[in-house]
Amino acid sequence: MTADAGHLEKAGGAEDSFETYLYLITHDLRACFRALKTIPVWIAEDLNNAEVPAEVYAHLEMLTTQALRGDRMLIDLREFSRVGRLSSPPVTEDIRSIAERCWKALSPPDTVELDLDQAEGAVTLPHEDATRLFSALLENAVKHRDRPEGHVRIVSSSEPDARIRIEDDGPGIAEEYREKAFELLTTLRPRDACEGSGVGLALARKIVEAAGGVIGLEHVRAGRGLCVSIHLPQGEDLVN
Repeated sequence: MTADAGHLEKAGGAEDSFETYLYLITHDLRACFRALKTIPVWIAEDLNNAEVPAEVYAHLEMLTTQALRGDRMLIDLREFSRVGRLSSPPVTEDIRSIAERCWKALSPPDTVELDLDQAEGAVTLPHEDATRLFSALLENAVKHRDRPEGHVRIVSSSEPDARIRIEDDGPGIAEEYREKAFELLTTLRPRDACEGSGVGLALARKIVEAAGGVIGLEHVRAGRGLCVSIHLPQGEDLVN
């Protein structure tokens, strides 16, 4: 890691801060993973259809896959480290607008739809954290579906406090694993079956709890699927 006192001051101001070191480590390690993604391409080009076992190309592809996973994990950990440390002051934003913005950036398959008919009210959070929160939860809902089609629904209100339910029609999470699902770097399915860094729900919890709120997992009332339930305090004092 190439970090000096000046970098630490700029990043977080506290040399013993876990989040500060996490940010710096992920920043520097990404250079290594960028090389790991590029070098297999160079090797394949150098081979140029040479008579080598097919396994060689398969192994190069495996190396690229692992490098992409590692880089994705570093990006997500960097975002995790920024919550509450490199965030702007809270602002009040319309929940529907945040969801639409994050859904567009996610670019989900056409077979997955987002229902915002009951997405009402606003939420008071730092702009970056609101984006991280909804992006992480919507991505989870899309990524963990077990059928080509999918339906994600947001039900929300904000009087007096913000209450948000993000529901999907995927396989859900058994009750005994719901608390574990919030642990950092935890995945409940093999990464070969479902790509993921295990940061999404941990990131969401960190954002919600930093704002004095509560987040939990529930069954969807209709039966199949999972609901992420969020309760966030609101008020004029949160904006100042």
